[in-house]
Amino acid sequence: MKNKFHLFLILITFLSLSSSLVAYRTFKSFIQARTFTLHFNTRNFQDVTQEFIDELIVDIPNISATTIPIKAVKAMYLTNKENSSAEDLYNAKILLNKAINDNPFIKIPEAELSKIYFSEQQSDSAIYYGKIAFEGISKNPIHFAHYAAALASVGDTATIRNIYENLEYKDFLIDKLYLTAMTEVIDEDKSRKITDAVEYLSIDDDQYKVNIYILNHGRENVLKAFEINEAAETYFSNQDFENAGRSFEQALKYNPSEPAFYENAGNSFMKLGDQIKAQQYLKKAIDSFNTKKGKSEYLYGLSKLLSGEDKEGCYYLALSHNNFKYNLAYSVYQKFCN
Repeated sequence: MKNKFHLFLILITFLSLSSSLVAYRTFKSFIQARTFTLHFNTRNFQDVTQEFIDELIVDIPNISATTIPIKAVKAMYLTNKENSSAEDLYNAKILLNKAINDNPFIKIPEAELSKIYFSEQQSDSAIYYGKIAFEGISKNPIHFAHYAAALASVGDTATIRNIYENLEYKDFLIDKLYLTAMTEVIDEDKSRKITDAVEYLSIDDDQYKVNIYILNHGRENVLKAFEINEAAETYFSNQDFENAGRSFEQALKYNPSEPAFYENAGNSFMKLGDQIKAQQYLKKAIDSFNTKKGKSEYLYGLSKLLSGEDKEGCYYLALSHNNFKYNLAYSVYQKFCN
């Protein structure tokens, strides 16, 4: 009887210590989760010490309150820390494969594995895991990005286009990632199916538009146009409007899709006194592009005033101010149209 009582005490003590240990680790994990959840949401995994990474609890509990496997979080710290070593990447892959079993539905581990294999130039593995992540949760832009990047690494534009065109959900970020992936593979698509898929002219995002330009006109032409435009802007700032106008015209030959080139060419010729040529470029900017900024309308209205066409000039100045709130238009309208 006494032996049974001792065994009972030992068992109770063991269970108490075990439950206390689990409670302590759960509490400590909760404290750690406050840090790693913030880092996960902001995609910033650099602001921790190696000690924090080493002490991160990944087994009890093994899943955070947001259902993210903690092993996957630790893997992200290892791959994103400064000067990640080959050993860090190896350990990260082990953790991510284990994290898949912890939560097979969230697909974050597969996306991260695709990212690691992509960085190691192992395209087959990057595509394999990228596809699993994307097909598991296709609405996640990160999953789409990793899969598209992996496909781009082997030049598989057909699959990139197919998955994009069949997406039930698209937003600006998905569109931008799609274009970025495609421009890594090709410079020009004669069918124009790619650029027909997205509306870009009213979006104020330079890199997004540059990707469109590259697809339409080729990388070499787009880079040449920007180089010429830089010289043209220097001419303009030095009030050499003749060379500025000619340079903006030349830039348009290489990239006729940039509305600023039309505006700047028109402005240069307006300052030279050639209102016919100025209005030709400015009207093109108004009719063919939807920048929603009002500058083209303002310049066109000003050029019309300078050529003695007050009625039309005042109309476009009013349009610039009323529709697009372009600041300079109102003062000119007040001075010449009242």
